[in-house]
Amino acid sequence: RPAVIFGHGYLAAAGRYDSICRRLASHGFYVLVPKSPTPGLFASLAPAASDMQAALRCLQELTCTPGLNIDPHAIALAGHSMGGGAAFLATQRDTSASVKAVVGLAPFRVSGQLHPESLRVPSLTIAGANDRSSPPASVRREFYEPSPSPSYYVLVRAGGHNGFLDVTSWLEDRFEPFDRVVQLRAVRTLMTAFLKVYLEGDVRYLPWLTDTSLCAGCG
Repeated sequence: RPAVIFGHGYLAAAGRYDSICRRLASHGFYVLVPKSPTPGLFASLAPAASDMQAALRCLQELTCTPGLNIDPHAIALAGHSMGGGAAFLATQRDTSASVKAVVGLAPFRVSGQLHPESLRVPSLTIAGANDRSSPPASVRREFYEPSPSPSYYVLVRAGGHNGFLDVTSWLEDRFEPFDRVVQLRAVRTLMTAFLKVYLEGDVRYLPWLTDTSLCAGCG
């Protein structure tokens, strides 16, 4: 089976992405969510990217475990905010040819660290229209536009930066409105479709990526 390594956002516990990870697992993907140490002052994607690379090595070692049946050549890196930027950076660094796709949910970019134009795998970038932390125009310009084809960009019209998490506090959400139910439903659908196509070769899911009208709340 294919596998997904998911990177969490800055100050966001790994367990707050449970609904996304469980949906992927229900469709046959192994899912690893490494816990990155919280930096005192977030200034680099490198530590989180290194954690994803360590998780990748762990997955490759687990392929020898009887009963797990992990495909070492069908792995995707994904993440939200800091974790999304780290997923792109770790994919950029990958020399094992194991990483076959990358997904960024409102990914955050640190100047000088990322070069999406150098990617050699398909990418999916999802942004929220009301996101003030990772503004959709910046996400599109910094991640989607430089990435080679096939790459996909989807805007969740009712989306915000924290709408990718299962639960947040009123303090975290006070700056932007979002519809968590709509946003999470769209993200789970799009991620599943993208990974089914590019990790399993199941082209039946391709219409969900090429016709966003099929996904409520997307554009």
